[in-house]
Amino acid sequence: MNTEWTRRDVFALVYGAAVALTVGCKTQEAEEASSTGANASATQAIRPEDPVDESFRGCQKSCGMNAADVSDRIVLQPKAKQGDYTRCPVSGAVFQIAPETQRRVHDNRTAFFCCEACARYFEKHADAVIALRHL
Repeated sequence: MNTEWTRRDVFALVYGAAVALTVGCKTQEAEEASSTGANASATQAIRPEDPVDESFRGCQKSCGMNAADVSDRIVLQPKAKQGDYTRCPVSGAVFQIAPETQRRVHDNRTAFFCCEACARYFEKHADAVIALRHL
């Protein structure tokens, strides 16, 4: 068995790692750079699976799960509770609410998030997210 790495092998490894890093959840630096709030207009219709800010689309592959696997069991927020499958109000990613799930309370209502980055974004842009998601 040949254990020598070719340039092609190294390129494939580096390229794969770069893709994996860029597809993941939004980093804190990118989140802070997005200071204008939700990309979509509050009057624009948004599908449950769409992120309110395109830079959070990566959550659907990194934090979230395949929605087709649980599509008949998804409970949209604000009706979702621990143990339910729901969609993140920021990214649209499907995840199961666990005791350690990120959550924030706004106007005496609890919202659950797929990751800390989405929860921080919500803290800064809660009114825009609530308007887009009709929560």
